[in-house]
Amino acid sequence: MPFQLQLAAAAREITTLDSPQLLLTLSHEEDQPRLVPSPSQDGGALTILFRDAGGAPVRRVSSLLEQELRTNARVDANLALEPLAPGQPLTWTVNLAKCMWPLAAGDYTATATLAWPGETNPVASAPLAFRVQPVALDDLTVDRDNPILDRLDLLLSAGGGHLWLRQLNPSKPLGAWYNEALPALPGTSNHFCAAAAFRQVESFAPAMHRWLVWQNGALLQAALFEEGRPTSDSRRGQLPVGRQLLRQGFYTAGNQLYVLFWYAAAGRLECCELAAAGLRPVAAWPLPVSDPGLLVVRCLDGTLHIAGPHEGLTRWTADLSGRILASTRIHASPLPLRAVALQPEFDRCTALFSAAEAPATVEMVQLDPRYQPEPFVSRRELSLPGPFPELAMDADRQGRFHLLITTLSRELYYCGPGAEPRLLAAGQERYFPSVLAPGQVYLGFYELTAGFRFRQFAASADPPGFLEYRNL
Repeated sequence: MPFQLQLAAAAREITTLDSPQLLLTLSHEEDQPRLVPSPSQDGGALTILFRDAGGAPVRRVSSLLEQELRTNARVDANLALEPLAPGQPLTWTVNLAKCMWPLAAGDYTATATLAWPGETNPVASAPLAFRVQPVALDDLTVDRDNPILDRLDLLLSAGGGHLWLRQLNPSKPLGAWYNEALPALPGTSNHFCAAAAFRQVESFAPAMHRWLVWQNGALLQAALFEEGRPTSDSRRGQLPVGRQLLRQGFYTAGNQLYVLFWYAAAGRLECCELAAAGLRPVAAWPLPVSDPGLLVVRCLDGTLHIAGPHEGLTRWTADLSGRILASTRIHASPLPLRAVALQPEFDRCTALFSAAEAPATVEMVQLDPRYQPEPFVSRRELSLPGPFPELAMDADRQGRFHLLITTLSRELYYCGPGAEPRLLAAGQERYFPSVLAPGQVYLGFYELTAGFRFRQFAASADPPGFLEYRNL
């Protein structure tokens, strides 16, 4: 056979939060150069088949599936060929985060195959064995912003300061732009990602930049990451006394990084810049909120957008000189506020209220002026007993709400519009649920043996259920 294809892995033992990184090497023994698929545009010529310990096929991935999992645009199946000279192997890395979600715990083999027009016999590698171990997820923070592209970053934390940064496309969060294990930060706490406080169209580079902030004892530290890898830009400062660190922050196009605190003694939100020389106070705003832990703050082009629990749900705008510019009550509810989300680039706000008393009731609110000037509101009495330790919600463009809830009996349910609660999983202490409904409905949750992933839920199917992209 004129061609040889070798398959290797950066690590042969990974976790359910990792994405395998595979190294491929293609060579041939003929006297003349041969045309082979270009790794950057192979038209689906390369496929990688995963089999479980019993030899059953589990998943087949390719560059075509990569596009299908991350974007709703037309799949580009064009094939580009490039010459491969004798004795000069072609080596490239495949980042499987882009074309598959993390594998469930277990033993697997992977086999790579290249097949393209003009080559009679497909070229296959020897099977590569590896193992996926379960890992307990301790914490998950989700941050969404839009410096040039709408993006969703997941910061996943396991014991011993082990962290993973995963970036998704919110409109189709099945594959990731990247999923990287970060340098361990033992002994630290309160990890979170800062959000971009700007939008620009000059470069795509800001879409791959993200500031990570964390607490290390009495210090606040931060580092800038590019595609999940640390850069040389890092900062630290002494935490102010008597303040509660809010796990939220933002940064400008010039990488000015701002962090937020709550000063209970004065009832005010405070903002500090974390610079190379340390923390510098910037501004403070008195706010009549009942629970500062529910405050959500976003900044866009110098204007702060703040939402929190006051007379139901109230939204403020403010500037970095300490002025409150406007205050608007979005929704008045007798139920306690449980969660808020803001997207200032669309002037969009969603909120979730819930009461545990029988009958267990949830109230969901979406304000999105792109579709309707007034808020969409839905109030539901659920047939499940409260309280609900975890809740997550999103609304689609028609104002229909999609809800995930967990119960004290460790069950996870999906509550779709006009449908009874549907059991999705059981037995997990925490699921870290998340919902995205940009058009299709994507439900994200964690399980010990499967890690954290989003799945597309087909509510209109018979019966309703998850769609799987195994490509077998």
